[in-house]
Amino acid sequence: MTRRPPLLGFLWLLATVAAAQSLPVQGEFRTDLSKRSIELSELRGGGPPKDGIPAILEPQFDSTAQAAEWLDDREPVLLVEHAGEVRAYPFQILMFHELANDQIGDLAVLVSYCPLCNSVIAFDRRLNGTTYTFSVSGMLRNSDMVMYDHQTDSLWQQLTGESIVGTLTDARLEIVSSQVVHFGAVRQQFPAAKVLNCETGCPAPYGQTPYAGYERGGRTMFPAPYRQSNRIRPLDRLVVIYSDEKPVAYTLKLVASSGVREGEIDGKSYVIF
Repeated sequence: MTRRPPLLGFLWLLATVAAAQSLPVQGEFRTDLSKRSIELSELRGGGPPKDGIPAILEPQFDSTAQAAEWLDDREPVLLVEHAGEVRAYPFQILMFHELANDQIGDLAVLVSYCPLCNSVIAFDRRLNGTTYTFSVSGMLRNSDMVMYDHQTDSLWQQLTGESIVGTLTDARLEIVSSQVVHFGAVRQQFPAAKVLNCETGCPAPYGQTPYAGYERGGRTMFPAPYRQSNRIRPLDRLVVIYSDEKPVAYTLKLVASSGVREGEIDGKSYVIF
């Protein structure tokens, strides 16, 4: 899953930009390029083609006891709780699929993970009465994964859940409450939880990472504009509070050093532990 843009992907991107003035994308994508909130030049080939990183469309689950046979207590998982049901999505599986389309009771959930920016977010896949299915486009924007939906081929920014190109441009998925914890905490506090397992239909070296050591580097693998700062490095981890006006971000180092941070945004008070 090495993300090195192949010549084919580069030529496809050039064709996409050229076609943007009058025609929708032909071939693999049927995205309506006349509707977009970004410049197409902001999109980059990430290496794999469309669906080259296979999203999980029919997730299979283990009990916590079964998962303990292959999942270490220290490994991170994304925990989603809805209507009394708890599900855990191990990073070691999301690393190789990046998206998992799931259904928890009446909630159609999309679990998204971009290894390049270590952002893991759960979204509600429903929008205006339609349930959408998402996969990996093979493109990046600001070094963050770009998703597409099967229904319209609109392109979506993983970090924000916002459609940036296509019929659904400017639509935004609602964030579903979730938290990153280690698997040991799941076993102790939610023994009846279901854990996404390795039966994905796509063999991958789960438990390994093609990005080993990346987070300790000094720059992103793909371009992402940022202001030079002596306090914050491009790959520093952040705690972000979303806002309709302007998001607020703290470095994880700052939160760890102070223990607690308090503030106000959009007239609401918040606290970070």
